[in-house]
Parts: sequence; C-alpha cells; structure tokens
Amino acid sequence: MLWILLTVLMVAAALLIVRPIFLRGQQTAGSKDSVYLSQLKEVEREETLGLIPAEDAQLARLEIKRRLANTDVEQIHNEETNMRRSDQFTLVGIVAVMVLGSGILYSIVGSPGVPASTPKPAGSMMAGPPLTRSPQQSAMTQANPNGVAPVDELLTRLEDRLSLNPDDVEGWRMLGWSRFRMGDVEGARQAYKRAIDLDASDPNTLSAYGEALIRLGGGRISDEAADALKQALALNPTDPRARFLLGLKKQQDGAPEAALEDWITLLASSSPGDEWRDDVRTRILELADKLSTDVTARLPADVQAAAPGPSATDVAAAAQMPEAERQAMIEGMVSRLDQKMRDNPDDLEGWIRLIRARKVLGQADLTQDALSRAKAAFSGDASALQQLDEAANTPATD
Repeated sequence: MLWILLTVLMVAAALLIVRPIFLRGQQTAGSKDSVYLSQLKEVEREETLGLIPAEDAQLARLEIKRRLANTDVEQIHNEETNMRRSDQFTLVGIVAVMVLGSGILYSIVGSPGVPASTPKPAGSMMAGPPLTRSPQQSAMTQANPNGVAPVDELLTRLEDRLSLNPDDVEGWRMLGWSRFRMGDVEGARQAYKRAIDLDASDPNTLSAYGEALIRLGGGRISDEAADALKQALALNPTDPRARFLLGLKKQQDGAPEAALEDWITLLASSSPGDEWRDDVRTRILELADKLSTDVTARLPADVQAAAPGPSATDVAAAAQMPEAERQAMIEGMVSRLDQKMRDNPDDLEGWIRLIRARKVLGQADLTQDALSRAKAAFSGDASALQQLDEAANTPATD
C-alpha cells in the first residue's frame, strides 16, 4: 500500500513541475508584439526630444511597423512555439519514465517498510536534468533583460530579411540609415545605393547617399556625390543637407563667395528648432571671416545675437595695441569665452571658437582640455564631433 502512496506523491510532484512550463509557453505568445509596440513608443519619444530627425524617425516607424505585420515574424513565432511544445512533451516523457522507473526499481531492489541492507551514498542516483530555460533564452535575457534585441541583432535580422526579399526598398533605406549612425559608412553607402537602384525618387535617400560618399572621400565632394545631391535637390528644393553640401562643393571648387551666398539663403529659410542651424551658422561666420566680409546684418536676428566672441577680426584690431596689452586683451576674451562654455556647454560654435583661440595662443594643454570638454558635451552627435576634430586639427593662423 505504501508504494502506491509514494507513486501518487511522485506523480503529483511531477505535475507541479510540468505545469509552470506549459503556462510559461502560453504567456510568451504576445511578447513580440509588445516589444515592437514599445519600440514605436521609444521612437516617438526620441523624436519629441529632438534626439533623431523627423525623417529618420519616420523611417524607423516604417521599419518597426513592417516587422510587426511581417508574416516572417508569425512564422518564427510558430516555430518557437512548436519548439517549446516539443520540449514540454519531452519533459513530460522524462518525468513519466522517472516515476515508472522508480516504482519498478523499488519493487525489484527493496520492500516498503524494510530498511535497505546496504545504505546508498547520498546523491548516488541522479534525479535528472534541471528544468531551466534554453541557453538561447538565457543569453537573450542576460543581454537585454527588457526583452528587446540588441541593435546588432536587429540589424542582422534586417539583413536576413533583405536577403530573402532584396527588392524591399524601405528595408535598404533603413539599413543605410542604421549603418551610418553606427559608423559603418561603407555599409551605409552600399545600402543606400541598393535603395536608389530600386527607387531613385526619394530625396532623403539621395542626399544621404551623397553624404556617405563625402565621408568616404575624406570630406571632398566627388562628381558622383554632387550628382546625387543635385538629384535630391531637383526632387526637393528645400532639402537642407543637399543645399548645404552643394554650397560646400562650390567652396571646394574655388568659389567661396557663391558658397557663402548659398548658406546665407539656407540659414534665412531655417527655423529656430532646426538641429542643423548652428552648424550652418558656424560655417557662415567662419567663411565670412576668411573673406573679410561682414554678414551680420544678413543673418536672422536670433543668429546675430548668438555670434559674439573673439574672431580673427578682433585679433587683427588688437594687433595695433602694445604687445603686453594686446596679449592681455586676447587672453581675457578667451578666458571669458571659456567661462561661457562652462556655463553653456551646448554651444557648438562657441567650442569651435575656443579651441581655435587656444591654438592661436599656443596653449596646447588648454586646447586639448577644451576639445575633451566639447566632445563630452556632444558625445552622441557624430557631425558635431567631426567639426570639433576639424577645428582641433586645423593649423593655427595668427
């Protein structure tokens, strides 16, 4: 009678073990949908905060929505579900064998109520493998406890999907945007080129392709890059990236006055909230200073107010003063600018002026200090970091 009771208790224990495994499989059914919905909310949040441009946010939303509706996701989910069911039935089989085997073994080697003639050492009979999550599931949870796959994994999935559907133009655009943001400019160029080969009617893709070519060319604007930018401008005459870069092309080709006119026109058409506005303003002030041209009256009122600081013109005026007074004046202006940057570290143009002023004064340590602080303030802005490096690497001129 006792062995019957023991068998019943073992079956009950087995059911307690198996039941959560089945329930866990059911609870994960809608996990992927919730992940994609969370990603949509995150994109909306980043766009609202101004962390990503509107066009990039739109591309990200299209990509996430496509994943949400993609039949491949459903297929993968079904495969995972089938795999979980297979694991569950295997587990049930193992537990059943354990229960039946234990009863049979006990009926052979022992008798209920009678102590064994030779005690067995503890742990000599294994109870079976521990009931844990699969290594893949554990690794995923450790990598990202929120259940959202890492960026590299998402890119791999996107590339896998594109290998199955190479005509997905939006997928190629999203891949190009992602690769560029991760610093893989050549990968971005290839993805953008593929998207343009499929559909050359999107100005954002054309100008992004042109920018990738320029980055790969070390800042020089090749004919191929210029052609892409001109196509973008033909489709969208207000495209700020194409307008700015084509102005830069004029400067590189020996027509700085024409570039200055293009940039002033571009800045005049901007709004205070445009994230590229400060970059264009900085370039205008630098080029105007090199050309000894006063453009202050032609700039928007808020930009005029944002442009104070020691320039080459200020230094030239100070050259008429005695050496000691001139040096004191310049150092005082630079010190005030340094303090201003400590109070307002988000002023990119101010950092560039400070770095260059320190270089002119021959203050290598202070130049590096300003560069380090500026990079810390713009750690997530690739364009700003590039401009800061250019300022630090440009030879100082008196």
